[in-house]
Amino acid sequence: MEDISSFFLKEIKLDDINHSKKTIEILKKLTKIRNKSNIILNGKDGTGKKMIIKSYLNKYYNGFKLNLYEFDYKYNSRNYTFPYYKNNNIFLLDMRFINNYPNCIIDFIEEYTKTKSFIDIERTIIILHSELIDKKLMYSLRSKIEKINKKETYVIFSTNTLTNFIEPIKSRCLLLRVTQIQLKDFTKILKFYNLKLTQYYKKKIYENYKPNIKNMIINTINYIEFKEKNNDDNIEKYTESFYLLLKKK
Repeated sequence: MEDISSFFLKEIKLDDINHSKKTIEILKKLTKIRNKSNIILNGKDGTGKKMIIKSYLNKYYNGFKLNLYEFDYKYNSRNYTFPYYKNNNIFLLDMRFINNYPNCIIDFIEEYTKTKSFIDIERTIIILHSELIDKKLMYSLRSKIEKINKKETYVIFSTNTLTNFIEPIKSRCLLLRVTQIQLKDFTKILKFYNLKLTQYYKKKIYENYKPNIKNMIINTINYIEFKEKNNDDNIEKYTESFYLLLKKK
């Protein structure tokens, strides 16, 4: 599940995230007052929503690790299996893996919130790419959210757009915006991951891959490896080599 790779990168703290400062400050306050809320984290693809969610939950739950499981779902007399991640407190779903059978999300939430173990234990359900949930399903999800909130279980939606979000759901969530990373923020992230680039190449990678933070980090690592392997720091050659590799695939 490449899309959730942000959950397995070296732990980055809320204090180390320098873009979307207003959103970060609100999340810090939530961890201090121990107040859980449904959250909609809205921003363009690649702006660091998953990184922010992980940092927030790391702070709230004092660290966590997710394990891979499979959810069996029956649709039109056929059985399907979908991957998801969980631990005792957190469930994570990616809507791109269940987009053809969106009602699966309702059954999933129903299955894992009906047990007695959910009572009196704070839990978080993370729904990635929730822009893929259609409006009709949003209404069913609304009633489900009301029920699970009474069991101290809350939902974090990560979405690229608010187009399909109905007002009754938005009104039950804390709406937070994730903005595009700036070059100075990219510099601090590189420092955090101990990745060294000159200002020229740093700017080149930033301009080529913005606003996608993950692509910036991955291509920084690839470029450094390319430079060391070929004893050549020409980023144009790296870019040309990268595109030739894609064409071969």
